[in-house]
Amino acid sequence: MTSYLLCDVGTSGDLIAQTVLLGLGTVFVGLIAIIAILSLIRAVVSALTPKKKDHAANETTGIATADGANIADDNFLESNRDEITTAVAVAIAEYIGKDVEGLRIRSIKRV
Repeated sequence: MTSYLLCDVGTSGDLIAQTVLLGLGTVFVGLIAIIAILSLIRAVVSALTPKKKDHAANETTGIATADGANIADDNFLESNRDEITTAVAVAIAEYIGKDVEGLRIRSIKRV
């Protein structure tokens, strides 16, 4: 009976080291392949999607409200001072747990 040796196994320590190196190499090659695929997908998607304007960068006058009024505008603050004072009083009263009638706002200054 003739037996054929397919591979030289060597010592058991060599086999363990080869297995560990092969496993680590496979994992790192797989991770690098995943990173490359995701980078390619990101590049394709960013090339296909239209660019949106950054409203925060383009708006230099302040924050706009839902109705289009500009909060940072001095005219807006002066014309709506009562409403702003009421909103601040309600927020403070809710935070400290007191009734709104017990609060008195003496001044509101722009920061």
